[in-house]
Amino acid sequence: MSVKSRCDLRENWVEELKNLRSASQRESTMVEEGRSAADPSEVEQLSTLLKTAMPFADSDSGDVFVWDLASYLESDDSYDIYAIFELYECSPRVCRIGRSFSDFVQEFLLGEESLQMKSLPESFREWMAYSHAIRLKFFRLD
Repeated sequence: MSVKSRCDLRENWVEELKNLRSASQRESTMVEEGRSAADPSEVEQLSTLLKTAMPFADSDSGDVFVWDLASYLESDDSYDIYAIFELYECSPRVCRIGRSFSDFVQEFLLGEESLQMKSLPESFREWMAYSHAIRLKFFRLD
């Protein structure tokens, strides 16, 4: 069964990547001109990732989860999974989540791993903590 929504990533991923690439390019230019407080290595990491990113999920706050297609390894038949957080107070931020899609769902989304990761933005961890009990009830895991 397929359910459409006005925020359906399946229909908007091309535009989403285009917007992220544009924001990344603007931030790169500002860093080069000395007009940005962003960490240049983080801006470069985002720019590099967006060249090979394939979105597969998003959040209601505009965060995007992607596979890095350049990271494929035949040994585990998988890709690195990254979260790209669209923060209002600064440029988008990248965080590597892992490689296993199954672990991503079971540990990161449904489990408590996302609450422990200090590399995630505080606002995202707060949202995950708030929604954790709701997810457990929805999936009847409590």
